[in-house]
Amino acid sequence: MIFDYTLAFVAGVAFWVLILNDLHHYLGHKLKGRLQFSSNHLKHHGAKDWFETIRAQLGAMLPIFAVIALIGVVATDIATGLLFAGGFAAGYLVFPRIWHMHMHMAAPKTAYGRWMRKHHFHHHFANPKSNYGLVTPLFDMLWGMYEQPARIAIPERHAMDWLVDPATGKVLPAYEQDYRIVSRDHGEALLDQVDEVAADLDAAYASVPPTA
Repeated sequence: MIFDYTLAFVAGVAFWVLILNDLHHYLGHKLKGRLQFSSNHLKHHGAKDWFETIRAQLGAMLPIFAVIALIGVVATDIATGLLFAGGFAAGYLVFPRIWHMHMHMAAPKTAYGRWMRKHHFHHHFANPKSNYGLVTPLFDMLWGMYEQPARIAIPERHAMDWLVDPATGKVLPAYEQDYRIVSRDHGEALLDQVDEVAADLDAAYASVPPTA
């Protein structure tokens, strides 16, 4: 019995990984803010280092959890269905707090981390209609959503702190082959700072990358 329940929970986590691309693509982008999940995700695209609070994350997750729990209970039994949904919820709640935030806010320490960051930041700054995977590009390739990242141009205001030399404002030499910073005239940037915030959010809703 314990093994069965453990398996149900692990299967829920695996299911989350399996449909992550679809959640990201359809709920995150296609709905264009019509659900909290979508509006929170588009805010993340529109502003540097913006991540939803745990409370907001819970609010966005509950409707999805309820649907999966209902299907699981009907298909199996109450305990198994709830544990399956619980595994899904665990993946949903824990993963963004660890891996996704880490990709944005900490430098890669492995070849895999560097590779997946480039895959992910192509989605942010080159084409938000591609490369939805956060763990692997496999499902992007299977669903025809994969693009091979070239050298990625990142607007200066969106550049990750770990990417930039604070003394020069330029990309650190270790990452120059993967990224470049696109800057605007300083005076123009100051005058348009408020407009940039609105423009970046508009770009996120339109599924296009932010401009310099």
